[in-house]
Amino acid sequence: PLSEIAAELGGDAAAFISALRAKEDPRRKNLRENTIDDLERALQESGHLTDASILDQAEVLRRVLDSNAAKGGDTECVAGLVARWWTHAQRG
Repeated sequence: PLSEIAAELGGDAAAFISALRAKEDPRRKNLRENTIDDLERALQESGHLTDASILDQAEVLRRVLDSNAAKGGDTECVAGLVARWWTHAQRG
């Protein structure tokens, strides 16, 4: 049941915790606040729930090009690989 809520929210951890705290969904029935707190803490510790901003494609490319791994490489090729990765990442 809780996994259904998470799936419906596209795996968005912040939205998931908010939905559980809202107490509007009957599937979260009998879920105690301390259990939600524990779940929130676990999502934070695992990196699934963070205050960090989500990078856009241009920022990902900039960071990749600035990395040691890309130094001396073909910029056009690296940009193509980043674009390809971005496309696949957007599909989930």
